[in-house]
Amino acid sequence: MGLRRSTLSGNISIYDLHIGNDIRGNLLSLRNSADLLTLKLETKYRKASIYLLDSGRSALFLALKILKCEGHEVLVNAYTTDIVHKTIFAAGAKPRPYDINPETLEPDLDSIRNEWTDNVSAIVHTGLFGLPCNPSGIREESLRRNVPMIEDSCNSFGTLWHGEQCGLFGDLAIFSFRVGKPLSSGGGVLIINNPRIKKRSDFELTKVPAVSPVSSFFYFTRILLDYLAFNPFLLRFFTRRLRTYLRNSRLGRQIVRGGVVDTTSLPNPSKLRRMGIWQALIALANLEEYERRVTLRRDVAKKILKVCQNLPIKFLIEGLEDKWNGLFLPILLPSDCAEEYVEWMMRAGFEVTRFHYRVPELVFSRQIFERLPGTKLICKRLVCAPCTSQMNGRISKFYKAMKLFFMHGHL
Repeated sequence: MGLRRSTLSGNISIYDLHIGNDIRGNLLSLRNSADLLTLKLETKYRKASIYLLDSGRSALFLALKILKCEGHEVLVNAYTTDIVHKTIFAAGAKPRPYDINPETLEPDLDSIRNEWTDNVSAIVHTGLFGLPCNPSGIREESLRRNVPMIEDSCNSFGTLWHGEQCGLFGDLAIFSFRVGKPLSSGGGVLIINNPRIKKRSDFELTKVPAVSPVSSFFYFTRILLDYLAFNPFLLRFFTRRLRTYLRNSRLGRQIVRGGVVDTTSLPNPSKLRRMGIWQALIALANLEEYERRVTLRRDVAKKILKVCQNLPIKFLIEGLEDKWNGLFLPILLPSDCAEEYVEWMMRAGFEVTRFHYRVPELVFSRQIFERLPGTKLICKRLVCAPCTSQMNGRISKFYKAMKLFFMHGHL
């Protein structure tokens, strides 16, 4: 059974969801879906300790609690979803942002060294847009200073760095399976790679309560509604504008607090839950199609790069096509014209985003933001282009739309 984004109004989306053909056979294993998913992930991640949770932010929250970060600072990529920074606050710690290289999206190690203090109790590495973003650089720094590393691999599921799976470099790692992630099923995963951390942990992960099958099913229906909200027609003319307008109101928070597109709520220690069986089932079905979907998106990306090679833009996956999992196609524009670019491409029928994450200035003070030049540049120049199988046959139109944009003086 295929479940993909509709193309109402001819819009091409950056999102893609495909459920494997063997969903009927998997339904027979519904009761054991969580165990089967855990087994597959343990095989993929070399028998690391795998814990299925209700969200990626719950996984991060638990990781911070295990490392006893309360009252300390946590070094974290400034250019990431604000929910990461807010989850660090919720865990009783203080996020301390470091910069990234705008040309490679890799951590700026000089910035990390400048930001490091004696109060830092953990460092978070973030893989952006499905790229590995050099986790080994931060790993070397964390080992040298004897400070645990958490891999935020929510966008980097299945991505390799020098032949090693992203998620195995840190002492702990987290994954998110919400809509728009590599496995769009709902839920999240916490991986503990360091046996000493697992052994000394007094936070018993196995005692996090399970979700009932009924609650899991209702959560599954909310996932489908969230996915519908990403329909190109609704996203273009209704959903995005409504969420932007109501984001900071009580009504707006209730609207976006429906399921996996929940951008407001934070983990509550008393309400943490394991992944439901329905979410585990859909994750299993997604796993079956994962490699094929990545291959298709890589092929589309290579065609786009070839056609657009004479344009004054930089594709941030260049040279890393085989290490990229196809999640998003990040483009660095030559000037601060991201907003104009998004409006232009939307009128041409292509669903692009100004940047995938909210501006860090919304979380941190302007003074902190000013000392992060790489992050500041990306916030003004980075956009994500569609790179799904729907783009086949429309790549030439995509190129012409971008060419006309730059012909109108946006250089």
